[in-house]
Amino acid sequence: MGKPSREFFDQVRATTGFSPEQCLMVGDDVAVDVEGALNAGLQACLVRTGKYLPEDERRLPAGAQVADSLATLF
Repeated sequence: MGKPSREFFDQVRATTGFSPEQCLMVGDDVAVDVEGALNAGLQACLVRTGKYLPEDERRLPAGAQVADSLATLF
């Protein structure tokens, strides 16, 4: 079991005490991080670092955010 399975995100989120809507998954992979999180009911943000490629933004599902880096989110 791992990303992008819903069970993975549910297990991790359950350790926080927050509801899915209160959680934000930040990742550099559209399919694994962003789509996986959205499918589990979490918020999701693609960062333009790591594995990110400019064409990734064309594949983003509705509701996903984009940020230059983790630092720019705060």
